[in-house]
Amino acid sequence: MHKKILSSALFWSCCATALAAEPEMFWFKNETQCGEAKVTVRSYCEVSQRANAAVQVNNGCTEQELVITQPGKKTVKRDLLEHEPVGDDFHIATALRCVETGKQRYLLVSLDTGGNCDTCEIQALVGLDGRWKRYGGKWQSTPASEQREIRLREPSWHLAPRYPINNTVLEDPQPQ
Repeated sequence: MHKKILSSALFWSCCATALAAEPEMFWFKNETQCGEAKVTVRSYCEVSQRANAAVQVNNGCTEQELVITQPGKKTVKRDLLEHEPVGDDFHIATALRCVETGKQRYLLVSLDTGGNCDTCEIQALVGLDGRWKRYGGKWQSTPASEQREIRLREPSWHLAPRYPINNTVLEDPQPQ
């Protein structure tokens, strides 16, 4: 009798440990072009692909980085989660567009929490130099003249191609 109880307890203990195990996390890359700039969004996410889903998307991303490489310029890296609260529901990048004002090109980054609320989806505007121009509704040290130029062109930005960030392409192993 004691063997059966001990065996049963051991079995359920192993099952609980397997269920409580941390999800497997990997670095994924999403690449596109914006003019001459190569744009990469690197995401550290858990694998959560679902069988028979029309669009595969991995989520549970704890880190996201924007990497902008332009000919003749130093590569720029930007933490996409730097404006997000720590330990709370936070937005992750889900898509981006290469948009322009005529003089400048920018990355319009769509971020969301995966929820369904008024503040669950926001947009960030990043220059190809890696500087935040706007995050959500807050301008980030952007001169008034540049803000006017952006607002003037913004209505047409929905016509720019939208590049989804699905986090399904594993990044090549690189030393960190």
